[in-house]
Order: sequence, then C-alpha cells, then structure tokens
Amino acid sequence: MTAAPSGKLPALHLLRENRLIAADDIRSWLDTQHPLTGKTASLQGMPTQATYDSALATAQLVLVRLLPAYNVSLSGPSNDVALMIPGPPPLSAGLTTPLPASFTGDERVIDEDELVEIGIEALEALRVKLADRTGSWAYGARAPTPLDALLASHLYCIYGLPASSALRSKLEQSSELGDYVDSVLDYAMNG
Repeated sequence: MTAAPSGKLPALHLLRENRLIAADDIRSWLDTQHPLTGKTASLQGMPTQATYDSALATAQLVLVRLLPAYNVSLSGPSNDVALMIPGPPPLSAGLTTPLPASFTGDERVIDEDELVEIGIEALEALRVKLADRTGSWAYGARAPTPLDALLASHLYCIYGLPASSALRSKLEQSSELGDYVDSVLDYAMNG
C-alpha cells in the first residue's frame, strides 16, 4: 500500500501513461479527460433523475459498506482500522465515562467479522443491481460514468486480497460482478 499515491487505495492505474492517480484525484481526472456534455451532464451521465438517485445510493453502498470491509480484510487486526471507517465505531471506554480520554484512551470497538459480513452483503446488493443492466454501463448509461469508475476501482482491489479472504471469495463467486469489472477495464485499456 505504500506504493499507492498518498499511501491510499483505491487508485486509478493508467496503463498507457504508466502512472497511478490517487483516489482523491480520480474525479477531477475523469472530468478533465471525459467531460460530460448535453442534458445529462448534471446527472453525471445517468439517463434520468431516478437513475442518478440510484447511482448516488450505490456509491454510498460502496463507500460506506464495501470499503470498510476491504480495509479490514486488507490490514488484518489493527487499531488504525477505526480511522478508515466512515462512521467511527464507539469508544471502548464508552461515552458515559467522566474520565478524560487521556486516562481511558481512544481505542475503538471494532467487530471486524461484522464489517466483512456487511461488505459481503454489499457485494450481493451490487450483484443484483448490476445484473439487470442493459449495456456495458451501470444504470443504463450510454457511456462510462463516474459511478462505473468508482465501482470498478473498488471491486478490482478486492481481487488483490488473499485467496482465503471471505470478501474475495464472494466476489469471485459472482460472474456478473466479474464481467462488469472486465468490461470497464477493457474500455479503460482499449477505449
């Protein structure tokens, strides 16, 4: 993970330019390289407001449910995992203690197995959402969207987890998700 830009994954690997783009810079890179035009520009390439709303919900599913499971699966037991979770878990000492944190510490209670299970449920939800797509792109978009980049980048990272990882096993069982990632990566490589 130290080779990743800013030491953070996911990152976008540009094969033609042989460089990595940090997760925080992917959005601006997409806007520069593939600007959205026309009436769907405000909908980020989605055909309707309803699909745009669904895309936002799907992005939250990935960032709030799947990413923490990936981080836990990647790092193993660690106190730093609490820093990578969007909604920080409760303090071990509890919120009702009258003692200052300097006496009780700031250790967090993290159920890593539960986070992985939530990630597995998120993969299943993504499988269902992407199984009904009519073309190569999520939610019937005519061209790749920021959502496709987000989904493919986060799903692709999971393939790098150890083979014993429950998250990777679930992803490998889903041919729909694998086919989707392949189609997005194929487009990214071949245009």
